[in-house]
Amino acid sequence: MKIVMIDDEEPIIESTMSFLADEGFITEGFSSHEQALAYIEHDPPNICLIDYRMPNVNAEELIQLIKQTNPDIRCLIYTGVAITLSDTLKQLGLSESDIIQKPIIDFDSFISLLRRQ
Repeated sequence: MKIVMIDDEEPIIESTMSFLADEGFITEGFSSHEQALAYIEHDPPNICLIDYRMPNVNAEELIQLIKQTNPDIRCLIYTGVAITLSDTLKQLGLSESDIIQKPIIDFDSFISLLRRQ
């Protein structure tokens, strides 16, 4: 299973991608949403793990762009702030369980969420 992580904080990308690779996932990480979108268009992942707040774009806008490219990509929001699902995110198929709080404390639940189809 391939996961693309999009976050403006390089250390978070590196540590999360390393952990996921150790768990057997194929991983790519991007700090630029433009680079991520270009990659996703040519090599779509199974899952996009997206930081909620980034410069120039938020998760909701980015998920809309990803779903326009490929509506079958599963998107999860990775955030350090408390958020609730907007109507737009619900229409894009996200549920409360698709919001992951940083820092990750329960790694088993995190991996189970990623493996769930």
